Amino acid sequence: MLKIKGGRLTGAALQIGLLVAVLGVSGCGPGQAGAAAIVGQERIPVAQVESEVRQVLAEREELGVPPASPVDATKHVLNNILTSRVIRATAEELHVTVSKGEVDRLRGQFQQQAGPEGLKRELAASFVPAAQADRIIADTLLLQKLNKRYGGAEAALAQQQGGVAPKVRSLLQQTAQRLDIEVSPRYGEFDARELSLVDAVEDYLTPDQGGLGGAVPGQP
Repeated sequence: MLKIKGGRLTGAALQIGLLVAVLGVSGCGPGQAGAAAIVGQERIPVAQVESEVRQVLAEREELGVPPASPVDATKHVLNNILTSRVIRATAEELHVTVSKGEVDRLRGQFQQQAGPEGLKRELAASFVPAAQADRIIADTLLLQKLNKRYGGAEAALAQQQGGVAPKVRSLLQQTAQRLDIEVSPRYGEFDARELSLVDAVEDYLTPDQGGLGGAVPGQP
């Protein structure tokens, strides 16, 4: 899972720079059949989560990354999707943007340092499929800009540590609360304060029975 704990980056590509500086970012659950989660007005389909899980598990095997269970991978993949939505919603509200050119340049820097396979391996280790690399790189750039603009005196230190300044983390928490993220109980729930999925219960990770959610790839 990609997360920031205590404002410090843990997860993919810490050793090659600031890649994936994303966060460590119940009841009946969302009322839309086939939704893994609902973020504001956006529905995150189970099919999207399942697709990314299959890609990640295949890439981990291909690249020699330690294996993970489909249950564990599903939780991590969904968490990555949700924290990405929080970052982007915060940036949009504050009129912070990144261009395709900026994403291309940063991807090129990472590939120069680690090589294409190295970057892919780092992403797979944090449950990000290679096809979503640009999404994570864009999120990294957005966090860098949010740090610079709103991080205050602690922004420089946070940037050096590959993390998020407390003031920016607070902005992200406020966004998460406003989005009122609903998650299928089979995956747990999204804690807006921790900016992370919590209390995932494996017993819920069973085939869809007509409500929210769906089967976990690789599970019967």
